[in-house]
Amino acid sequence: MHRHHAIAITALLLVLTLFSDLTARPIEIPVKEYQLKNGLTVLLVPMPNTDVMTMQMTVRVGSRNEVEFGKTGFAHFFEHMMFRGSKNYSRERRDEIIQQYGADANAWTSDDLTNYFITATVSALEPLLAMESDRFINLTYSREDFQTEAGAILGEYNTGRSDPSLTLSETLRTTAFERHTYGHTVMGYHSDILAMPRQYEHSLDFFRRYYRPDNAILTIAGGIDVTETLGWVKKYYGPWKPGYNPKPVPQEFIQTETREAALTWPTRTNPQLWMAWKIPAYSDTNAINQVLDVLRESQFSQWGNLYKRLVIDEQIIQSLRVEADRSRDPGLFTVQATLYDATRMDSVHHVISQSLSQAGEQLTQEQFARIKDHLYYAATMRLNDPAGVAYLLLSFAQLTGDFHSLQRYYDQLDALDLSTVKTIARRIFKPERLTVVTLKQEVHQ
Repeated sequence: MHRHHAIAITALLLVLTLFSDLTARPIEIPVKEYQLKNGLTVLLVPMPNTDVMTMQMTVRVGSRNEVEFGKTGFAHFFEHMMFRGSKNYSRERRDEIIQQYGADANAWTSDDLTNYFITATVSALEPLLAMESDRFINLTYSREDFQTEAGAILGEYNTGRSDPSLTLSETLRTTAFERHTYGHTVMGYHSDILAMPRQYEHSLDFFRRYYRPDNAILTIAGGIDVTETLGWVKKYYGPWKPGYNPKPVPQEFIQTETREAALTWPTRTNPQLWMAWKIPAYSDTNAINQVLDVLRESQFSQWGNLYKRLVIDEQIIQSLRVEADRSRDPGLFTVQATLYDATRMDSVHHVISQSLSQAGEQLTQEQFARIKDHLYYAATMRLNDPAGVAYLLLSFAQLTGDFHSLQRYYDQLDALDLSTVKTIARRIFKPERLTVVTLKQEVHQ
């Protein structure tokens, strides 16, 4: 993060250039970075050929920060609570303004962040800044309001429990992590959600600690006038008081052997096999995440080795998905396989484990170059609209506090060689890093 300055704002213009062999020309993102005296990082991206703009407020708080025993689910709770109105804008008034300007507004929560976004025409920018800033500075809610929203979250959780994926995800996390808060889902533990209506005071403390400008990044991209926009940002977000005061996140123990859990499901369902390997936290100083992205493409895309073998050729898997975390602390590379036949579970386990550990050896230079081109191309495709630009910037800035991480990622991807891919694949996909969760249909006697 940047240091505070005596003057209100410092500015930096950086042009990010991503090269793609598919486009054969540079893509430029003119990012202007500022920091208010209260610590709020502001990223402005003028895009003169559109009359649309998007605002994304990224608060660097997620389920990772829920460290107190019995008090999980609060990052997700505030994703909901922030839409119930604030001091100067009731819920009804918010809805009227959003409808008036034809805006699209929503939010999402992950392990590491909560992101609030709104997209509309540029003419709506100032009134939307005024409205959005009020809920970050002046959020107020009664105990009754809190309990009502906590009840709504319990309803959302109960709805999700009808899908075995929620139970699989919960079991995978609790098995893979013994100490770290990645051990629970963003929704939180069921017992904690049940107890949430009694945690009003804790909710106030959680908001005070984490919803601070010195823990947030405001990104505005689109057909904006930078000087005018900056003035409005200072006006509406300048009064937001700093005071980010996080509680320490416990470090995870080193895993030394494969961990396993087996689940049964009471109603008809296809068997599932989830396999997750521990991977390091995201870092600008190594190419581990770039390697994992390459392996994800080489194995799990529609032309990938594992997908082609297990889904298309042998047809023993119904669906095959992968999630490769980019996370602030060591996370997971997770493969989710839905099978037709539970008796094939062990053989699928073996094929996936072996293929990933040897994935680097299976890649030719031609395939490797094509995958890197595709990763570049996927990034450039996000630059076609303001929301894509803002998301691309914040997805890296939230990890390190520095949006320059975006450029560093692609610099390292460009320099990545096949020998590094082989070395990292062998190091990551070892049995002692693996957690396995299986789910089968319950057998009724």
